Amino acid sequence: MLQRYGPNVIAAVRLASERGALVLRTMVVTEGSQGRGTGARLLQRASRAIGDRECYCVAWSYLASFYGRAGFGLITAEALPPRLRARLGEGLIGMRREAQR
Repeated sequence: MLQRYGPNVIAAVRLASERGALVLRTMVVTEGSQGRGTGARLLQRASRAIGDRECYCVAWSYLASFYGRAGFGLITAEALPPRLRARLGEGLIGMRREAQR
């Protein structure tokens, strides 16, 4: 998913299926567009695309409340699928949005 301003891409997020697990990955917002709600609007669009499915994310710890607004909650490393667990490093946390029933 892309967010554009005129012809320029100012933000992007990717939803990927990795071995049966839906993963929110690679969310970026250009420096000049940060702090203006661009990321929040893009996260809302991603949330609608996730729909009622379970989804995981590995995020910087300082973004926990940002992703929390879309229903993602902090989980232990052991609760992440093994491929995502391997991506954890200093300052990174595992998050999951439960399937909506």
